[in-house]
Amino acid sequence: MEKSIINILVIMASVFGFYSSYRLYSIWRTHLFYILWLVLESGFFFCYFLLKNEFQFLNPIILEIFTIIFYLSSGFFYISITLITANRKSIRHYLLALSPLILIGIIKVVIIALYSDQIFYRVHLYNLNVNSSSESITENPFQIEKVLFLCRHIVTAIYLRLIVTMLKRQSNRHFNESWEVIFKPFRISVYFIGFILLAQLIAHTIFNWEMSDYFFINTIMSFSAIMFFWHFSLLLKDLENPNSIFRLPKAASIANPNIPQESLSILQYIYLEQIYKDNNLSIEKVANKMGIPVFNLTQLFGTTIPFSFSSYINYLRLMAYDKESNSKLDKITNLRNVGFNSTAAFYYWESRKEVISIQINPIMIWINNHDTSKNQAHQKA
Repeated sequence: MEKSIINILVIMASVFGFYSSYRLYSIWRTHLFYILWLVLESGFFFCYFLLKNEFQFLNPIILEIFTIIFYLSSGFFYISITLITANRKSIRHYLLALSPLILIGIIKVVIIALYSDQIFYRVHLYNLNVNSSSESITENPFQIEKVLFLCRHIVTAIYLRLIVTMLKRQSNRHFNESWEVIFKPFRISVYFIGFILLAQLIAHTIFNWEMSDYFFINTIMSFSAIMFFWHFSLLLKDLENPNSIFRLPKAASIANPNIPQESLSILQYIYLEQIYKDNNLSIEKVANKMGIPVFNLTQLFGTTIPFSFSSYINYLRLMAYDKESNSKLDKITNLRNVGFNSTAAFYYWESRKEVISIQINPIMIWINNHDTSKNQAHQKA
């Protein structure tokens, strides 16, 4: 029963971590350092699940090599927060910040090199210690790992203090609120586990007090898994928020679109002719309608036009849905009438609406101001 509960906790933390990484990447495809941090933390819990359940296939190699990479994860967390808060630093600053963790990783590499012929035996001892509280297990394979893990937590605690100092200077109320809520579980985990590790090492070194690794390590991993599961649940909830701090950085608004007339004419044609309402629309279809080589049209989007073809088409569909939805029809029908093929596509682009509107809205204003059909109707009136 006890083993089952621990397995559930660590595998839930791992699965939800990987899922959160996927959600964050698939929706916004940004904040790669934060995604990398999520992946490494989730992978660590998965490695512990393998260890706990004595999966022997590649487990010794995976466990030893992965822990080297895992030591860098808190450094990636620090970098990600400085980038999310638009408080960019120089590459030299980041390398300096990562240097203690790189040193810890190097120490781990040296240990592996020195004891390479004992890796399988050491992992066997890990399995025994995390699965049995028997006093007959006299060898302790975790002592060096505890010291390195403590060093990692101390460095991470320093990162957290640097982040707090940075936020006080920046006075970003929105991010400060997110820091207090979303990242609270991570901060609790770092300080609590760091304190417990330090206390255990002091008790062992000075007072010669032994504590079973079975209780000590399983307790730490269970507590850490609960904290990270809490963090992931807060993250997933925040991803549904249109004001999420994990949205793409807002691009500068285009007050006066500096786009060649040829490109503006293409955007105007797509909008005024409402060809975006075609459910099977593609850039090839638009090119054929306008008599333009597909390659040329593809090149314009992302170069002279500062957004993608799909962003423009789906933003027009969102605008049309807001204006033309018929309350007598169901949602699916209304979505299909403006060009969407599914509710999933609609929700995806709706989550990006605020970001892409910053670049597209000024162009829409220009198009409406240069709509000759409207101007002619106004003159006749």
